[in-house]
Amino acid sequence: IKQKTWTFTTDRTESEEHPIFTIASPLKNGGMVLAQINGESVKELFNDIELGENSVLSIMNKDGRILYRRKGDETLFTSEIIGTSLIESLGDDQTTITEIESPYDGIERVYGLARTIRSENVVVIGIPSQRFYEPLWNQIYQQLRVSLVILL
Repeated sequence: IKQKTWTFTTDRTESEEHPIFTIASPLKNGGMVLAQINGESVKELFNDIELGENSVLSIMNKDGRILYRRKGDETLFTSEIIGTSLIESLGDDQTTITEIESPYDGIERVYGLARTIRSENVVVIGIPSQRFYEPLWNQIYQQLRVSLVILL
């Protein structure tokens, strides 16, 4: 572990559906504190967040490996697929918004990304592009209808 940084990893060797999260944090006088957390308990942290259909919430390490992923409607996915295109879109910025087709299910989403300061993990929230832009298109169509009525 690098001095003054902490590490967060996911162990899925026993079960893909029930990962073990490992957190290591260095101590000032040397050594470290190591904790292993059952993945089921981490899921409870995000239970209050309501995700719409085909929306996703993920936490990735700085290399794009998924540490945690939750989808609005349950669909199987593999943690072996790496979210590098999302991480690359963040670049050196702390936060960004990007629109990318998901490598998991082929759905194009608008993603908001935020990098954590100490661990450099990335929190990702994705909303399907169609649903994200729908209010804008409804407003444009409404204005076009009103303009057409006025014009007539």
